[in-house]
Amino acid sequence: MLGYLILTLLLSVHGFSQQTLLLQAREHLEAGKYVEASQELQQLVKATPKDPVLWRYLGLAYARLNETESAIVAFQKALAIAPKDAETCFNLGALYWSRADTNEALQLYRRGLESNPADVGANENYALLLMGAGRYREAIEPLTRVKAKKSSELPVRIALIESFAKGGMVNEADRETKELLESPIASSTEKIELAALLVKDKVPLLAEETLRNALNSSPDLAEGHALLGQVLLGLGKDRYEEAVWELGRAVQLDPNSPPYSMGLAQALLISEYYETALQFLEAVKDRFGTSPEFQFKLALAYYGLNLYPQAIAEFEKVLSQPFTRMDLVHYFLADSYLFQGNLMDAEVHYRKAMEINPTPSIYYLALGSLLRKLGPEHMAEAIQATQRARELAPSDPEPKVQLALCYERTGDLTRAEDLLEEVLRSQPEFNRAHIILARVYYRLGKKVEGDRERQAAARVVEEDALRRQKHLAISFSEGESSK
Repeated sequence: MLGYLILTLLLSVHGFSQQTLLLQAREHLEAGKYVEASQELQQLVKATPKDPVLWRYLGLAYARLNETESAIVAFQKALAIAPKDAETCFNLGALYWSRADTNEALQLYRRGLESNPADVGANENYALLLMGAGRYREAIEPLTRVKAKKSSELPVRIALIESFAKGGMVNEADRETKELLESPIASSTEKIELAALLVKDKVPLLAEETLRNALNSSPDLAEGHALLGQVLLGLGKDRYEEAVWELGRAVQLDPNSPPYSMGLAQALLISEYYETALQFLEAVKDRFGTSPEFQFKLALAYYGLNLYPQAIAEFEKVLSQPFTRMDLVHYFLADSYLFQGNLMDAEVHYRKAMEINPTPSIYYLALGSLLRKLGPEHMAEAIQATQRARELAPSDPEPKVQLALCYERTGDLTRAEDLLEEVLRSQPEFNRAHIILARVYYRLGKKVEGDRERQAAARVVEEDALRRQKHLAISFSEGESSK
């Protein structure tokens, strides 16, 4: 009987000291005294190795001490004892995430959310992991859960829009963006940041709507006008005028910004307002004239105005400095030499453009056209270069037409005929193809077919003229109505 009483007393004292030590360890964890907490928790897990909570606390202490491997071991022991413990799954998932072990982290977050799907922080982390892995559609469900609890938090809303956009769910992205724009939680600057994200995600119309919304409330934000100008430039020729206006407004608001001024110059060049581009660049030369980007755009303005000596001088300046698209400099420099009749220098620079960047089909097309002009001894390489252009841009009719010209030059008229007929089946209004095919037919003795192609070419020219006339009439009427 006495032995039993002593044993009972010892057990109660032991239990009391364990409870005291646990309380102390928790206090040390909360106070940031992680060394002391880890030492106390090590004693506790030795005494009670089947308690998952103790192992989880020990994992937390190790994690705070950046002892990642020890923390992982502790959390894994906790999970082995309590496999459905969501908190342990989330903690262990975070550690694997910190080691860039995305797959293991995703599995653990998924496992934890099966037990506790309402945990906001875990849903947010799980969504971020999915987005980082490029699994945007899968990120939508956890982000929707987070939004339900944190609808006023802008990063969550933007992440959801991005997931819809990158997941190809444009209508949903549109709906979510409009909902955000109607709410008061995003400032104009934040809306511009969202628009930049939408541009990156290739949703330009939604980016335009977002920017216009931002500029309605803050019309003097230069970065908004500049980005809207760039968006409009990417929407095609019909939006070029608007793009020039927006970029011009950005320059008015911040005339010392190189990106805004160079963006306006780019818009003027793309719109083929070469004279205006030249005048603008001359006006800002004192501010930006030493930069290679300025010199490149100035060279393009000269090039567009057929002022090739001046263009060559500016392109040569760019070649002596670091520049991101040196292949383009060589390409336009080659073109400038070509138009001056300097075929040797043109060939050198076309080849340099191809050497720097071997992917644009236009480089091979230009070289092939030049080699064709150099005579019969260059025809084999001309055909090879033009064929490469065709491989790089299979839907572009121009390489096929140029290849047909090569075959016509070598006397392989049947091949030329096949290529031109292929072009005209898909693009019956390609006037030059009609003209060349007519010539090929006559050389093959096919007079009826040749006459037909000549008539087709005449009709296309007539139709082009009518379209231009109609477009001009519409332009004038719009101009009159605006007066």
